[in-house]
Amino acid sequence: MLKKPEVEQQELEWVSIASLVPDWHLLRKIESAVDFIDPALKSVTYAASATSFGPK
Repeated sequence: MLKKPEVEQQELEWVSIASLVPDWHLLRKIESAVDFIDPALKSVTYAASATSFGPK
């Protein structure tokens, strides 16, 4: 009923999502803007946040 495939997989190819998006794409521009804003936001949010305590 079911036959064994004639061609078996011989190689693997690693592909990252980042390599599929070209440098000029809108997503790259958004990513660079978010990376620029992120350090500034961290200093504000950490200063305003309460101290956390680990589990006992």
